[in-house]
Amino acid sequence: MSNYCYNTIEIKGKEIDLKNFMKKFTQSIEKEDLLFEKILGYNPYENGKDVYRECGTRWFTPYIDNNEVDFVSMSGDSAWSPPIELFVKLSKTYHLKIEMQFEEMGCDFGGNAIIENWNLLEDNYYDYWEWKFNQDYDSAREQVFNDEFEWIITDIETTEDLTDLDCYSYLNNEDKQLFIKKYEKLKK
Repeated sequence: MSNYCYNTIEIKGKEIDLKNFMKKFTQSIEKEDLLFEKILGYNPYENGKDVYRECGTRWFTPYIDNNEVDFVSMSGDSAWSPPIELFVKLSKTYHLKIEMQFEEMGCDFGGNAIIENWNLLEDNYYDYWEWKFNQDYDSAREQVFNDEFEWIITDIETTEDLTDLDCYSYLNNEDKQLFIKKYEKLKK
């Protein structure tokens, strides 16, 4: 079983280019999965090809969030890593500018990529918590203080172990103190 990498993708281009892209893209989705061989016109799994080099991931399940005249946004999961290489190829074919954000907590990364006409202009990876806190401190804090606390209480034995967590290192000083107090209160 693969880890799920969550992706958000914004695509811009001329109306005709986006229309052609979306027609081919939507025709290439079957049972929620994007079929790489349909969108690319060749099978990236055949003849010893490495699907990760060809597409950046083994599969991608896109959901079209917004489809406007000059803008498309989508989100979806991919296996282990973001589909950057796939979108580099699609940007050349359809003359598109693509901005991606991605995160995968289990593999401990998050980041972004900017692609335009086959060129990967930016490709930034960070550890997961650094990415989350840099994107939106309040949202990341909320995730740490609420969603993560169940496993923290179960798995973390000491306050020293608590302060060794990656997520702890990105909290501001005031929140670090609150984090320790909450842990100590719940651990009793």
